[in-house]
Amino acid sequence: VILIRARPIVNITSTVGPAENLRNIDPSKAGCLTDKASTVTCFTFETCFKLEPLVLHDSVKEWTVQIHYKLEAEIFQEDLKFSRVWFGPDHNLQSSTIENDVSNVYYRNILCQQHTAYIKENTVDIQSPIALRITYSLKENEIPVFKPGDPFPSLNGMPLLVQNQSEKTFFAYFQKECGDNDICESQVQVHAELMLTKIHDTQYELVIGQNSAIILNMTVFNNGESAYESRLFVHFPSSFSYINTVKQNETKYVNCNPFNDTFVVCILGNPFKKFAVSNIQLKFDSKELNGIGNQLDFLIVSNTTSREVKPQGPLVLRVNVIKRAELLLTGSARPEQVFYGGQIKSDSSVKYYDEIGSRVLHTYQVFNSGPLKVSNLEVHVTWPFQVASHYNPGKWLLYLDEIPVVKALNGGTCNISQEYINPLGLLVRSEVHDVLHPHESIDSVKDALVNQMDLNSTTDKNSGKEYYLNRVRRELNNIVNTESYVRNKEKPLRFVKIDCLLGNAECFKFQCVVNNLQKNQEATIFIKARLWSNTLLQISPKVGSVQIVSRAKIHLPFELSLQQNRSDDKFEVVTDALLLALLEQKENGILSWWYIVLAVLAGILLLALLVYLLWKLGFFNRRRPDFMLNGEVEEEELDESHELITRNS
Repeated sequence: VILIRARPIVNITSTVGPAENLRNIDPSKAGCLTDKASTVTCFTFETCFKLEPLVLHDSVKEWTVQIHYKLEAEIFQEDLKFSRVWFGPDHNLQSSTIENDVSNVYYRNILCQQHTAYIKENTVDIQSPIALRITYSLKENEIPVFKPGDPFPSLNGMPLLVQNQSEKTFFAYFQKECGDNDICESQVQVHAELMLTKIHDTQYELVIGQNSAIILNMTVFNNGESAYESRLFVHFPSSFSYINTVKQNETKYVNCNPFNDTFVVCILGNPFKKFAVSNIQLKFDSKELNGIGNQLDFLIVSNTTSREVKPQGPLVLRVNVIKRAELLLTGSARPEQVFYGGQIKSDSSVKYYDEIGSRVLHTYQVFNSGPLKVSNLEVHVTWPFQVASHYNPGKWLLYLDEIPVVKALNGGTCNISQEYINPLGLLVRSEVHDVLHPHESIDSVKDALVNQMDLNSTTDKNSGKEYYLNRVRRELNNIVNTESYVRNKEKPLRFVKIDCLLGNAECFKFQCVVNNLQKNQEATIFIKARLWSNTLLQISPKVGSVQIVSRAKIHLPFELSLQQNRSDDKFEVVTDALLLALLEQKENGILSWWYIVLAVLAGILLLALLVYLLWKLGFFNRRRPDFMLNGEVEEEELDESHELITRNS
């Protein structure tokens, strides 16, 4: 015998309401009908269900089953791990899922459960609807165990539920300022500019070191419907660092925060309403720009979850980075004028420094007015060490006695071949005074030169004056011709300019490196040498003055890519050497003028003294008659005459 038994099949019908409670949820308004004291937005709704058998018979009215339901918010959707809402009444748990059992469910009996959902704080997405799902299932009773001979248990209390109707998904909608189609069609536009020198519509110029910080000024406006989750993304070069957002009084303050080292995100509004305008200024630190590329880009993009009517593409602002350090090169010669003279002698007989001639000091100074520091600055110096001679080389001119020195805050060095430093190996003679101390007077210079001439003299007849003069005349033909000028019309003085550029001087070049020359700092190069008097005497006996020129030039390595004014990167320093005989003439001329002036003053003083003595002796007083006295005498005579006449009568 085969017994076939069947369980009853039931449908479940579910509804959600009221519909108005699931629409126009205002996220800016806290509380709801069932929880007015809530500090966050909430909304209340009901889920209802009823059971209906597929086959209706009398025993259905006696059914009592137990229903299990599960209410979920959003997390049932794919790729969503968090929900924007949580269900009460447990405010501490804040669960986005509710599960409960409903007992004693009868046929066609409608049962409802009330739920309150709370919007989480700081919820950004208030445009897309909140998805909710209710799922029902039967809690089956355990089938009783019966023994042989017992009656079969009834299956009426163990129905089967049709699964395709046991689940319902519904939505809760936020209040939106959109059109009739319930779709927000926004039109967000961005205008951006950098507070720098503009060279084109979207290109700017930034001079390193000139600005410690730069401002990115942006104006955002919406000409369409409300834009939800409206954000502004700013990507900036890694060479900059974000400082803060500058507060503007004219418009609503927009909160901007760094997302990472090169991104800043600004929340425009949720929603960014129709016709809204917002001005945003971001400040960036630009102090660490040394060593970067020549161009840097700022990328600005706006974004919203609303539908964009006329989407604006990324806005690119390009910054041309200018490395500028304005350098100035100047120089001077000390002393301003030196003197040479004495007898001509062979160079091979010179053993000591003091036999060469006067000390000279050429100084070159580099000043950096900024705004950028210069890490490795080179100064190339051209030094005239000999007079150009085709047949008789080796006529010394400015003889270096030590390596040039760089004095700067961060130091520096001069790279020069050792062969140019005291190539003859001359010695220092301690008993001879240095004739070119900067603070010495002309008289001391003259006396020292005279003493030097005495030391250089010799008793050998072959080394006499006439012998050397003849030798000079022969060597003059071998020296490169120089140009002579008359520079004083009253007393003509011919002088020679010895310069590498004129071709009448032999020069060598060396480099001096200055380390990290900062803004408003200077570096000084000191070049000490001796003026070789012997050579100047051999140039021409008729020339009274010789000008010797050294040159320097600033050189910047190509990799620095510095921009600056090149017109003041060169300088020349001139040592003006005067023949000692002309110095004596000059002093004699000065003395003769003083004699005249003193004689005139003495004459005037003597004349004044003579006039004073004559005045004291009364020489300048004249005798004049006293008319008052004469009148008194005449009056007395008239009185006497009147008395005589009276008596006679």
